[in-house]
Amino acid sequence: MRSSGPSGPCSTGRHALFIVARRPEREKTIKWVGPLISSSVYFYRQKDSRVRVNTLDDVPRLTAVGVGLGNADDVYLHSLGFTNIHQVENQLQSIRMLHYGRVDVTPVSELAMPWLAAKAGIDPANLERTDVRLYDSVLYLAFSLDVPDTTVARWQRALDELKDSGRLDAIGRRCFPRMSTPAGNESPSAASGRTAVE
Repeated sequence: MRSSGPSGPCSTGRHALFIVARRPEREKTIKWVGPLISSSVYFYRQKDSRVRVNTLDDVPRLTAVGVGLGNADDVYLHSLGFTNIHQVENQLQSIRMLHYGRVDVTPVSELAMPWLAAKAGIDPANLERTDVRLYDSVLYLAFSLDVPDTTVARWQRALDELKDSGRLDAIGRRCFPRMSTPAGNESPSAASGRTAVE
C-alpha cells in the first residue's frame, strides 16, 4: 500500500492519504482512521494590507476572495451566497495571489499555512491571520475502499494506543505547534451536509 498524491484520495489502488478532512461526499469512497487532529480555517491577508476583516459579514464586501477551484472553501463560500470568489487552480496559487495583492484574503488552515507559504516561496511572516474563522476541520487518515477492513482496523487500534499513551499529543506538539485534539467540531460540510482534499 502506498500514499496517494496531492490530487486526492482514490477509491481503488490500495492507497492511503495523510491527512484528509472527513466530509459527507467522501463517505462512500474512503475508509477512515482517526480522528487525528483538528485545525481551524481562517481568512488570511497581506500583513501590511489595508483590508479590514473583523467578521464574516465583512468578507462579501471585499473585491476578491481567493480559493482553490472546487475545494472545501470554494464550495462552502458559494453555499453562503458569496459572489466575490476568485477561483484559481489550487490553494497554493491562491496564497501566491494573496502575496502579490491580487486577492484581498484567502481561507487557509492554520496547520497548513506555514507549509503552504514555504512551498509557495513566501515568508509566512508576510501573511497575517485575521480574526475571522471560517470553520474547524477534523482530519483523518484516508484509505481506499480496496484496503482490507482488517488492515484499517489495525491502523485504528494503533492510533488508539498512541492516543491512550499520550504519545500522539507529544508528536502533535512537536510537529504541529498549532495542533488541537478533536472535540467533535466538524467542518461546515459535515455540519450542514455539504473541504484539500484540502
